Amino acid sequence: MSSELRRLRIAVLGAAAAVLIMTAIVSVSSEQMPPSGTYPDFNFGAAGDWGDNSNSRDTAKNMADHGVGLAILLGDLSYGSSSSEINSWWEKDIAPLHGISVAALGNHDDISSSMMNEYHNLFGLAEKDPNNDWIYSFNYKNIHFLAMNTQASESDVSKQYDFAKDDLATAASNPDIKWIVVFFHKPMYTSRSEHEPEADLQDNFHQLFDR
Repeated sequence: MSSELRRLRIAVLGAAAAVLIMTAIVSVSSEQMPPSGTYPDFNFGAAGDWGDNSNSRDTAKNMADHGVGLAILLGDLSYGSSSSEINSWWEKDIAPLHGISVAALGNHDDISSSMMNEYHNLFGLAEKDPNNDWIYSFNYKNIHFLAMNTQASESDVSKQYDFAKDDLATAASNPDIKWIVVFFHKPMYTSRSEHEPEADLQDNFHQLFDR
C-alpha cells in the first residue's frame, strides 16, 4: 500500500439546485480497508435535488440495485409543502432506500418547522441528531460522516463551526477511521452558471477541512 493510500481521506459532497439529479456511487475497496480486513468492500451513494418524479424513482432504484449500504440525500428532497406530498414522495420514490438513508437539509426543506420535523422523523435522525438542527455525524464502517446545514450560520464563531471543528478533530485522531466525508446541500464551489458558491464555506471551512 502506498503512503498516499495510508493518508486519511477527506471528501466533500454537496448539491445545488439542478434540473437533473446527479448521482455518485462511491466504492471503497479492500485495499483501503484496515489491515485486519475487518470490513468487506461496500458502496454508498449520494444524490441531491430529488423531487417527486420518475428521475427520483430511477435514482433510488439505481442506488439500491448497486447494493449501496448507505444512501446520502443531499437536500431539496421532495419539493412538497404538505405532509401528504412529503409522505407520498417517501413511500413512492424513496422506498428502495428506506432504512439505509440519511439526509442534509436543503433550502426547499425548511419552509416550516413541521416540514423539517417530518423529514427528521422519516430519516430516523432522532439518535444521530438529538438537537434537531441538521448538524450531526456518525460512523459507517471505517468512514466518518459529518452532515452540515447550509441553512444555518457558516461563520467561524457559529455553533456549526465549533461542532465541525471538534467532530473532525476527534474523527481524525481515531485510527479506525480511514475516510472522512462531509456532506451538505448548497455548493462550496461552483462554475457560477446559476448558483453562487457559499463564500462562508470557502472562507471558514476550507482551511478547517484541510487541517
